[in-house]
Amino acid sequence: MAYGFVARVATGPKLSPLGLLVTKVIVPRLPIEPRPVAGPPKPVAQAIGAVFTLTAAFLGFVLGLHTAAYALIGVLLVPATLGGGVGPVASAARSSPCSCAGA
Repeated sequence: MAYGFVARVATGPKLSPLGLLVTKVIVPRLPIEPRPVAGPPKPVAQAIGAVFTLTAAFLGFVLGLHTAAYALIGVLLVPATLGGGVGPVASAARSSPCSCAGA
């Protein structure tokens, strides 16, 4: 996971194993229409992910503090889950026409 974040910070999706798998193997095989998206993930978010996962790896593998490493990754999951779950809902709400009476 740490390599994926560091690779995306350094080169974008070019060296990310997950990015390559999704864009080159999975998506072309799906029977869906392409749809425009906002763009690549923000470099700041990727850098924050890199710092958290590298720190967790150091805590777990070097210092043997496995509980602290899991807790750190758990902290990282909160904004990732909110961004993944709330982001699409918020963008869909912005793009839908208002059906408010009297607006």
